[in-house]
Amino acid sequence: MKLIYIDEAGNTGGRADPDQPIHMIGALIVDQGQVRNIEERLNKLAQECTDSVEKTDVIVLPDDVEFHGAELYSGKKFFEKIDPALRIRICMDILQVCKEEGALFGAFGVDKLKKITGTYPHLLCFQFMLERVQDYLAGPTVSDFGLLVADEHRELEEQLIRDLAFSKSVNTGWGWRPTAIKNVVDTVHFVKSHHNRLIQACDVVTYFKLKGYRLRQRLISAYLASPPATRQFSFAEYCDANAKRAEKAVLRLHDVIKTFERFEKIWPL
Repeated sequence: MKLIYIDEAGNTGGRADPDQPIHMIGALIVDQGQVRNIEERLNKLAQECTDSVEKTDVIVLPDDVEFHGAELYSGKKFFEKIDPALRIRICMDILQVCKEEGALFGAFGVDKLKKITGTYPHLLCFQFMLERVQDYLAGPTVSDFGLLVADEHRELEEQLIRDLAFSKSVNTGWGWRPTAIKNVVDTVHFVKSHHNRLIQACDVVTYFKLKGYRLRQRLISAYLASPPATRQFSFAEYCDANAKRAEKAVLRLHDVIKTFERFEKIWPL
């Protein structure tokens, strides 16, 4: 059995926001036998976080630590008092745990500035995710079943449950490749991220996947628009010379994600 943990990034509802043009769902696929290993390793990272925070009269426990990509990157909430270099290292450690424990990742995005349908972006991403997950689960090298575990989404939970049920009884029903979902069992199980380390890991991976994807697209556009003399250098050399320190950290994290990424679909291109 594969457990498929789902979270999102870039959510602005149905609004096409130029500052957040892409809505993305990330899916972290984990074999059931590896779930406890990942939980225990992330709990150790949480303990390291609590040890690094200056002790006050408020007792901080590992269970108080909830990993979120945005908060780790920007130093918000619990991570406010943690050194930036340590925060980036924790992000890298979370990615390495996923990779070393054999997890796979899929990214499914909708460009809200380009989309040609009125369908809610999250529902489109969910459909794309189901189609690719079905292909993976039914493939000859896997031939297994999967269970969906998602971060709570009060606005759309009932609709997502109905969409999965329809996709299982009929097919995904839209686009060029409607797919019957035969290898996903039960329904979508929504949980509070605070209580689930794997959802937290998916949050971190999805956040840096989207942030890294958008940064790379911006740098590629700038590189291609640069004078011919500049393009004598490789894109990697251009990034090394022009990306800021924080951006270079994001690019390194994005590179690690690519090593265990199984799917990527951004629509429309």
